[in-house]
Amino acid sequence: MKQVFFAALFVLVGFCSMGQDITLTKGETINYINKQLQKTVGLEYNDGSTVESIAFTETAKGLRFSYTASGSSKYAYNAYEKPSWGGYVKCPDRSYEFDPIYVKDITLKSYGHKNIRYLNLSFIKKELVKEKISGCPEVYYGRNQMVNDVLFFFLMAEEKDFDKLKKAFQHLIALYKAEDDPFG
Repeated sequence: MKQVFFAALFVLVGFCSMGQDITLTKGETINYINKQLQKTVGLEYNDGSTVESIAFTETAKGLRFSYTASGSSKYAYNAYEKPSWGGYVKCPDRSYEFDPIYVKDITLKSYGHKNIRYLNLSFIKKELVKEKISGCPEVYYGRNQMVNDVLFFFLMAEEKDFDKLKKAFQHLIALYKAEDDPFG
């Protein structure tokens, strides 16, 4: 009789543990997202530019996404400000710092590239995302500005690739919101 009871108990415990979701910590979620973003390093995007390096890390005030690009296209350059002599200034290093609790929307962007897509984080106000552009030649020193959106490059072989990355960002945002206001 004891054997039947223990066998039933083990089966019940087994079924209960199968129904539980795996919950990642903040650090594990950031590592997962970083791993997905790293898959674009060395790949071409935006008509000739190449992602040289990418980093997605936690800071004291939230998150930081940074990358370095190289190539001949205007997208590897600072296309927003043309110097007085015309053309584009090559500023390959960009970083974005933000608090994820202010994310308004997560969408998929595509600019006609084969496998590189963009996960776009939109924020509730422009003042919440600090963009820093650097690595420029000495005649142009780069700039800091506030922006509304952050585009994350990722490799998309199937539609589920975006869905998984979006789910990871949603989970990370929820963790930050719970930390900011655990009773909200």
